[in-house]
Amino acid sequence: MKSNLKKIFLMVMMTLFGFTISVHAAETITVDESKPGTLDTDSHYVTNKASLTITDVQQGDSLSAYKILDTYYNDTTKIVSYEFTSDFKAFLADSDTYSDLTIDAYTKYTGGSTTSGSSNNQNDLDALASAYAAYIKTHSSVVSTALTVTGTTAVLSNVDSGSYLVLPTATARVYAVMVGNLGLTAESGEWVSKDSTIVAKVSDASVSKTVGDSTSTEQSYGFGEEFTYYILGTVPRYPANATNKKYTITDTLSTGLTFKGIDSITMKDGETNLTVASDGKVTDASGNEVAVITVTGQAIEFDFNVDYVNSTSVTISYKATLNENATLGLSGNKNSVSLVYSNDPYGTGTNEMESPSVTTVRTYGIEILKYETGKADVVLRGAKFELYSDRDLTNLVGTLTTDASGLANYKGIKEGTYYLKEIEAPAGYTLKDDAIEVVVSAATDDGDTGVVHVNVENSKAGTLPITGGIGTIIFTVSGAILMLGAIWFIFVYRKKNNKQEA
Repeated sequence: MKSNLKKIFLMVMMTLFGFTISVHAAETITVDESKPGTLDTDSHYVTNKASLTITDVQQGDSLSAYKILDTYYNDTTKIVSYEFTSDFKAFLADSDTYSDLTIDAYTKYTGGSTTSGSSNNQNDLDALASAYAAYIKTHSSVVSTALTVTGTTAVLSNVDSGSYLVLPTATARVYAVMVGNLGLTAESGEWVSKDSTIVAKVSDASVSKTVGDSTSTEQSYGFGEEFTYYILGTVPRYPANATNKKYTITDTLSTGLTFKGIDSITMKDGETNLTVASDGKVTDASGNEVAVITVTGQAIEFDFNVDYVNSTSVTISYKATLNENATLGLSGNKNSVSLVYSNDPYGTGTNEMESPSVTTVRTYGIEILKYETGKADVVLRGAKFELYSDRDLTNLVGTLTTDASGLANYKGIKEGTYYLKEIEAPAGYTLKDDAIEVVVSAATDDGDTGVVHVNVENSKAGTLPITGGIGTIIFTVSGAILMLGAIWFIFVYRKKNNKQEA
């Protein structure tokens, strides 16, 4: 009966380790005679080597392996058996859930294949491996072996036969739980050790932001003009049994920007609309609380419960305007978005994006300098202008009136072509008939001040404007002399004529 049980156990373990990919040639089992088994005291610790390969990793990531099962061999019965490592036994003893776990139960968890779990994998092995991973995070004494990462491949090379849990120790990505088995398998009457390969299930987190539309990071607006910000967040897939699943987006507006309030926010989980309540709670159609929005000063925080995020992306939009504190010119008014997320599903660690996505909203101003024609030092106050955004002068933007310095300013307009129409001239000066075209852009911005300067002359009432310089004056004087000469000639001619008639 005992022999039959051993054969059944052998078959189970062969199933457990029968999934591996590459196979070494048949080899002699080597053991460490100083390490007898505890379940089968006539067996000894197997020292045959194999390698575990993890693909689809990222250069710069660090991964470590933690052994779960040791392999033992009885040279008399020719039976291979397995036992939990001392570290794993300590974990089981510390666990309320798994304190009674047996080798036989563990083999049923594995289901005969390597696991690389995800948030969609809620099987028993994923739960067990996640619990052990969380234990490892708080027990530094657990023995680990570092994998060698080359390019997109990590290798646990030439290690003793057994079962291993692989966890990242340094990464900005989120890895699913990985368990790889390096077992011994009976083939053609001989035992062979096998290598194993796991394709890592890895996901990334990111956030980006645009303004005005889904592609632009720079726009230009006027004071009080309402516009929309768009945020796109990529949500990583956490293992179902992970204990640390933080994902928080924070959006910070500069003081020149005014947030239009929580009621202006819309949110989506993938293509599914979410409900945003005025108190900042965001729910799905089933009433699950997907996120909480908190506004503190100029910062808007979106704290997600990823257990209720069904897709790998969330989209956020909200309204804002420029206010009178806005910075004029090319430097613009910045709005930065950052992301804090857990890259340590079984610990407490988080990662923050090093380069937050930044949008820039620009606005400009116009300054008029009014002075007497030909006399730039004689500035004129009281000139009144209307500013239009169309050539037909139908879309009034605002009005400007020059002060004692001859200056008039209008701030907070977006890039474009504008038209200044003088509607009231300074006392004693003529009104200008034609509208003045003004192009407002970064190119016409004087010295990156955000202000486009316009000089406007006015002639005194009852005088002709001097627009041609000294040449015009010469022609004017010459014309006057000719007129006087003609008058003198007519006078002399008439006087002579009168004498002849007399």
